[in-house]
Amino acid sequence: MSNWRATASLDEYLRGHGVVGITGVDTRALVRHIREAGALRGVISSANPTAAADRRRARRTINGGLDLVPHVTCAEAYHWAEPGDRCWVLGNGVL
Repeated sequence: MSNWRATASLDEYLRGHGVVGITGVDTRALVRHIREAGALRGVISSANPTAAADRRRARRTINGGLDLVPHVTCAEAYHWAEPGDRCWVLGNGVL
């Protein structure tokens, strides 16, 4: 577990909430590829379909090149203030 407060592994947490995840991806290389080639179609599947079925699903998705940033960002900047006046609680003490 990656945090002392965790009650489950990341895999257990994602499965428990019905979220699909992937591992073993070089995210820096992926970001570099997307920056150079633009957004691409893709499919993440846990249903064990064939590669051909995955390609058909990917072809049915919205074409790449969309500006999705406005859909995942805030309309305005906001200030985040930690509760407790910046006290960070560690496993056995306070920082």
